[in-house]
Amino acid sequence: EDLKKRGVPVQDVFEKLDKAWPQYQSLKAQLQRIMGKQQFSFPQTFVRGVYQGDYDEVIAKADGGAFADFFHEQFGIAPPAAADAEALPPPGVIAFDDDF
Repeated sequence: EDLKKRGVPVQDVFEKLDKAWPQYQSLKAQLQRIMGKQQFSFPQTFVRGVYQGDYDEVIAKADGGAFADFFHEQFGIAPPAAADAEALPPPGVIAFDDDF
């Protein structure tokens, strides 16, 4: 849901491994080796062939802007607006005495 809200076409970018596939066990083992984990859960995210982490790790990276350029290049999603400078107090609003 989080990536969908960001405008990522999730229906086109996720590939779910089907346990009925004859190659399932082999694909699962390869992903576990790449991820360096014994457990396998959905989703596991790769960007440009590089493992990015599980759901929580990917959302944290997305929240931090780590995928903004990728989302823009691949899906035409505009990067989030920069923080509003007006939200910061103007310089000199807070002053401290020399003995503070």
